[in-house]
Amino acid sequence: MVEHYTKAVVLARDPRGELDAAITLYTKDFGKVIAKAKSIRRFTSKLSGHLTPGSLTKIRIVERNGAGHQVVDALSTRVEVTEDLLRFLSFINQLAPVNMPDLQLWHELEAILENSLVDKVTYRRIIGVLGYDADEATCNNCNSKKIAYFAPRDIMFLCDSCFKGFSFKTNEIFSI
Repeated sequence: MVEHYTKAVVLARDPRGELDAAITLYTKDFGKVIAKAKSIRRFTSKLSGHLTPGSLTKIRIVERNGAGHQVVDALSTRVEVTEDLLRFLSFINQLAPVNMPDLQLWHELEAILENSLVDKVTYRRIIGVLGYDADEATCNNCNSKKIAYFAPRDIMFLCDSCFKGFSFKTNEIFSI
């Protein structure tokens, strides 16, 4: 059993059983990690408020021999969580690989959370940090250089006119 202390951004929180939850974190030292949080849905849980999506958290996690990670302690700083920020965190959750730390991505996330600013330029910059060069991309449908949208599930760039021909859900396509 190995214990780690690092900074993290809470990307998602999914219920597991009656009281537990799976917390998806992007950590400074380990990249994207999915950790179990025991009894977090209990009314008296001290971790619950610190592990909400959008929280910038100092976290202590325990890595068990092949059994995954478990959150044992967390202390968050207040971040203004907006609908745009939650949508952005979902975007990061879809694109970031598990257990592959990227210090540049970490610093971008930290700056975005501190400024609470998420716009088209932010998405385009993050796509570039993750290795998909939006400035050199072409529309996957018509090869136009005027791309306006990105679909992370399919790693697809689209222009305005081609976007209208597809039926995407709100969280499946992002304007860049």
